[in-house]
Amino acid sequence: MNSAVEEAQRWLGYMEHQDARLLGLPTANVGKGGYTIFPEMISEAGCVWNFQGVPWCMTFIFAVFIQTYGYEETVKILGRPWPGTRTVARRMRRHGRWREPDYIPSPGDLIFLAPDGRISHAGIVEAVRGGQVISIDGNTVDPYGRIPAERGGAVARRERPIGDPWIVGYSDMRR
Repeated sequence: MNSAVEEAQRWLGYMEHQDARLLGLPTANVGKGGYTIFPEMISEAGCVWNFQGVPWCMTFIFAVFIQTYGYEETVKILGRPWPGTRTVARRMRRHGRWREPDYIPSPGDLIFLAPDGRISHAGIVEAVRGGQVISIDGNTVDPYGRIPAERGGAVARRERPIGDPWIVGYSDMRR
């Protein structure tokens, strides 16, 4: 198993918080506020930006990579921590890691989605099984309804058919 996937799995069920209180508790102070532990983890590693209160799918990915590979290696791979999915997708293209939607990803690769026509969401591929891409996404709705959407985003496992039109590409993260 890819160690980034293992780190992402560790966070399954973590829920967005209303504000900066109790960030270390996965299901405390839950609500739409855009506050999570992940910017704190990035800051502890040396990044001075505060990514609280913004969409956090990419912040989750940066935190997972920093925990897995360390800050310096993460910067080499993904660039400096930044919450924008389009910025990271452009970097992946520039550095030869971008793969088109017909690519069959490996565990640990990144999946980029454009539900509104522009890249606006990303996750970490956990597996490909039975024609489905299974990813672990931060700032997503739990597809099984265990975490109500009105409570804010969560780290949840998502399954999408290979060929889903929202999938716009992948980042090949094999090292």
